[in-house]
Amino acid sequence: MRLFAKFLLGLAVVIALTAAGILWYAGRSVHAALVDETVRAALRLGDELDRRIAPGFETRGEAELTSALLKLQRDTGGLGAFIADMEERVVAHTNVAEQGGTLADTWELAAHNAESPRMREFSVRGEPALELAIPLREQAASAGEEYMLDRPSGARRLGTVFLNLPLAKTLRTQAEILKGLRFVVLFSVVLSAAIAATLIGGMLVPLRRLSAAVDGVGRGDYGVRVAEESSDELGDLARSFNRMAEDLSRTVVSKDFLNRILENIQDLLVVTDAEGRVRLLNRTVCETLGYAAAELIGHPARILGEGPGEAPPSSFNWEDCSQSVENLELRLRQKKGAEIPVLLSASPLRDGAGRVQGLIIMAKDIRERRKFEQQLRMTEKLSAVGRLAAGVAHEINNPLGVILGFAQSAGRRIPPGDPLALPLSSIEREALRCRNLVQDLLTFSRQERARKEPVAVAALFDMTAPIIESIARSHGVRVERSSESGLSVEGDVNQLQQVLINLCSNAVDAMPEGGTLTLRGARVPGGEVVLEVSDTGTGMEAEVREKIFEPFFTTKPPGKGTGLGLALVHEIVGRHHGGIQVRSEIGRGTTFTVLLPSSSGAAPKEDA
Repeated sequence: MRLFAKFLLGLAVVIALTAAGILWYAGRSVHAALVDETVRAALRLGDELDRRIAPGFETRGEAELTSALLKLQRDTGGLGAFIADMEERVVAHTNVAEQGGTLADTWELAAHNAESPRMREFSVRGEPALELAIPLREQAASAGEEYMLDRPSGARRLGTVFLNLPLAKTLRTQAEILKGLRFVVLFSVVLSAAIAATLIGGMLVPLRRLSAAVDGVGRGDYGVRVAEESSDELGDLARSFNRMAEDLSRTVVSKDFLNRILENIQDLLVVTDAEGRVRLLNRTVCETLGYAAAELIGHPARILGEGPGEAPPSSFNWEDCSQSVENLELRLRQKKGAEIPVLLSASPLRDGAGRVQGLIIMAKDIRERRKFEQQLRMTEKLSAVGRLAAGVAHEINNPLGVILGFAQSAGRRIPPGDPLALPLSSIEREALRCRNLVQDLLTFSRQERARKEPVAVAALFDMTAPIIESIARSHGVRVERSSESGLSVEGDVNQLQQVLINLCSNAVDAMPEGGTLTLRGARVPGGEVVLEVSDTGTGMEAEVREKIFEPFFTTKPPGKGTGLGLALVHEIVGRHHGGIQVRSEIGRGTTFTVLLPSSSGAAPKEDA
């Protein structure tokens, strides 16, 4: 809640309580004054009754006493009256039926025995009323004022006059007086609140300016100043703030500059205290490891390199602030548990006296470097295998041609039922398989540039579909394909067809129980074209995904694959200046994504 609202709320509570107290006290005072005036008037009439009745009270008849009471009732506008003698017997009553009785009401008995007038407020037939008890004496030596002043006289008591007076008119008068008083109080409250709000608002203007200036300092604007308009406490506060801002502008700007430098360092930076707790870190630490700054600052730094229940790596002690380490290769652990390889360097943080205050730790994320190293090793391996394959293929190709030629020639001369027909057929079949393997090796080892020309993706799908569908049909696999209109790539149509056939063949083999094979062509931002081959097969584990493009790596049983299909796909896509990615999940299938440059200029090739 704002300070202005708090002031107004507090003021409203104080004014409301004060107004309520004033109205309560005024109501009681007005009520007492009106009742007192009614009592005084009744006492004056009672004093006259005392002078008229007291001299012959014991000898007068009931008729005269009743007549006197009726006159008293008319003069006061009362509701009723009666006289009780000292034996507590009702000797006269304006209601004749009540004469001759005795006093039974507790209050009336107490008032009858009192030596001074008594009164009470009560209800008569649902109407507010006032009952007044006036002592009746032999001589009325005292005036009514003495009764009201509670000073009894020494004359002999003859009895008590009880008079019931209506209070409705008195209460109406009281309500009218209080109504006007409430209006006056309400007007005063509203006027006071308005004046107070204006004064408080004026007092808070400098505070609002000071608050805005503090926000500016918080944003780094140390040149902000506030006006020093008064010589009171608010003026003193403004002058103190201006002095503080000047000091900050001279000393904190350099710290802010250093903080920006630290925040923009791309490597991970952590500073610990002497007990090994994190004291300072940069934004890269939070972004790389997935922690919020509050989850690390003040906590032991060893949580960066260990999991729950694990000991810190033996090669680096997070609590040893005296050690110096340079380019130590280890793994940091993300909040979710994944490990990140880093090169870590550390040096002690010392104060001006040379005492160790903590440890400065710098770590470089080498995940990209590892990826490049892996790609380099893969390239070197492919290059070596290619050179070896080229030499081996050329040496094998000639004798393989001789074997195949003689097997085919002999097979044509032997009748079908001859016992040698089956062995010669097997020799021919295996020789053809070896020739295809040699052809793949030669294709894999060739270094010449592919013949680039615009190729329509839809036409590429159409020319490849008959081969794919014939393979898929025999395995109970349904083929679906789609391509955006006008989509074309720059490449060698025969090599691109070989890429699709190899990927689709592997996809069909991954669905032994049948499934769906999907070919999709689409354009992505940047003008490149994506060719996707998806299956709903068994999927691959992470260890298998890392090796699928290596030559001669295969998960198929012996005799079912050479391990060169995906290596050849990788080689062809690389020659086309493209890329290939694979996503796979056990039991949910695999998707190969080939990214190729889009064709431009010449019309796309529609057929082959």
